[in-house]
Amino acid sequence: LSLSATMDVKLISCALLAITGPELILVGALSSMGTGSIVANVMASSLVNLIAKVAVAVCFLAFVLAFVVDLPTAPKGVQVLGIVSLATCFMAAAVLNIISYPWLPGLLTLGIVVLQMAALRVMRFKKTGSKRFFGSLAVSFALAAVLIASAWIVWLVVFGRSWQDTRQWLASESSTVYEYVGASVNSNFSLVYDLHCSSNTNLTAFSDKTTAKIVSACKRAETVWFVQWTMPFILAAIDILACGVCVIFALAAPNATASNAGGLGHDAHSATEHFDAVRIKRIVKACFLL
Repeated sequence: LSLSATMDVKLISCALLAITGPELILVGALSSMGTGSIVANVMASSLVNLIAKVAVAVCFLAFVLAFVVDLPTAPKGVQVLGIVSLATCFMAAAVLNIISYPWLPGLLTLGIVVLQMAALRVMRFKKTGSKRFFGSLAVSFALAAVLIASAWIVWLVVFGRSWQDTRQWLASESSTVYEYVGASVNSNFSLVYDLHCSSNTNLTAFSDKTTAKIVSACKRAETVWFVQWTMPFILAAIDILACGVCVIFALAAPNATASNAGGLGHDAHSATEHFDAVRIKRIVKACFLL
């Protein structure tokens, strides 16, 4: 795989921005490096839980509406507006449900990145050969992984946020989350990390049934702040995986020939580009029809 044959600086820059933009917003808003604990504490509320259910219903109706109006065949301006509105709706619903599904915003961010890669292919780099396109994407994903991982490592070192030093801090920052999930044990039960969830906790005073509920509530709260702490690492790992997939696609793509005797090379290249663009459009449309 020749680097000079598979690199497009403009494509790498655009793709890098499309990848790191959503990921850095996610890290800043929902990870321990940013305001993750604050957001989680705000979402730890019965009222927010009710609003979250309504938000899910609204997103479902919006998705059905997009299917009814056949959004993938609408003008590009309407498509962009519709996709942005749907992505915003689903992300808002995911954030509102972050106590129950702390991994959901990250999963949606991955989906948004994939959609943006498809949009770059269809709208800006339709004439770029498959080998060059996926080779450039591989570089972009690799750079994004290095950027996110480096920021996380610097944060761990500078602020002393390694796992053993940070567990107590993460739990203390999520006190409202512990109180909220403690309601699953008993409506009047106040779950406290030091008393009920730490390694030195003694739950022998409680019945077996209550102890099981307390342990379950502790795990639920711990999952929230553990995902917050590991989110940058998870994003970097996904970027590395995406880089590997793009390298495989680039290696498997046919070599585009700029010219050939009788002009056959040019025709084959044009046909390959057309097929690739149509295939991406069909994939995006299929996502709406699922």
